[in-house]
Amino acid sequence: MTLTTTQKSIQELLHGDRQYQIPDFQRPYVWEEQQAETLVNDLLGAWRTNDGDYFLGSIVLVQHTSCDDVDIIDGQQRLTTLCILVSLLRHLEEDSALRGELGDLLLIPQSRIKGLDERPRLSVRECDREFFNTFIIGDNIDSLLDVDGDSLTRPSVRRIVANARAMLDVLGNPDTLMPGEISDFIRYLTLHVSLIEVSTDSYQAAHRIFSVLNTRGVPLSAADIFKARVLSRVEPDARAPLRGPVGAVHRLAGHGEPGRVLRAPTHAHAACARQEGPHRLVRRAGPRAVLRLQERRGVHRRGLGSFRSRVHVGDAGASGGAPRGHAA
Repeated sequence: MTLTTTQKSIQELLHGDRQYQIPDFQRPYVWEEQQAETLVNDLLGAWRTNDGDYFLGSIVLVQHTSCDDVDIIDGQQRLTTLCILVSLLRHLEEDSALRGELGDLLLIPQSRIKGLDERPRLSVRECDREFFNTFIIGDNIDSLLDVDGDSLTRPSVRRIVANARAMLDVLGNPDTLMPGEISDFIRYLTLHVSLIEVSTDSYQAAHRIFSVLNTRGVPLSAADIFKARVLSRVEPDARAPLRGPVGAVHRLAGHGEPGRVLRAPTHAHAACARQEGPHRLVRRAGPRAVLRLQERRGVHRRGLGSFRSRVHVGDAGASGGAPRGHAA
């Protein structure tokens, strides 16, 4: 296992060919308008008072073995919000060259020499990816403002829209930020706002670090803990078949049915014997039946006993350890 820690400015973080990927087993984007507004106001306050470098907390990453890309284990809420903020500043900035540089923070350029296609710097969860890439990465803020948030079905997408509008209200207020000051604030944000990047090549090590840092921010629900612990202990190549059934468990818990999520069903073995599909099984019997089914089929073996012994405990904290309330 390797472990490195590096302090990086936003410009250093969103640079090069590295893509930051939010695994599908991570919880959705949950920051509310108040947290997004507080982040922007704190950054503006630090810039106004010339308070030196602003520390935004830590992010925990797992390195990919075949390339420079990384999975985000902790810090996805902040990084998503920062990308929205950069997109909004690009929308407001009048200098075309500076707009282009902000675009380079959000979009990794194509490289024929390296054989790389153009792609987003931040790859969000698959269910939100098309919307995020179209409106945030793709510089379509005007179109985003025309979106009827009530018509959107996914809460995470509604939060992206609501938070973008809330932050734009702050940035577009001349009493807060004059048009001629936007460039100066952009320079402060990119060069003097930093995070600690904690990087490892082991998912289990990353989750241990996450548990230590997990003290502030939006608290994890039991469903968040269940989903993360199940899928983090499965080899990456074997996760795809589990995303559907584990996601169904997450939705059941989110709709006020925790008993169905955490109890051990009496008919699980019978369902396994019938080779009942995981999507149907999870609604009938809860996640333990899914775990047993996948164990029977040889999909999920490593760490299963440890998970079963700890599923009722959970992590009491939240994602991240940032000052001033900016965690996850």
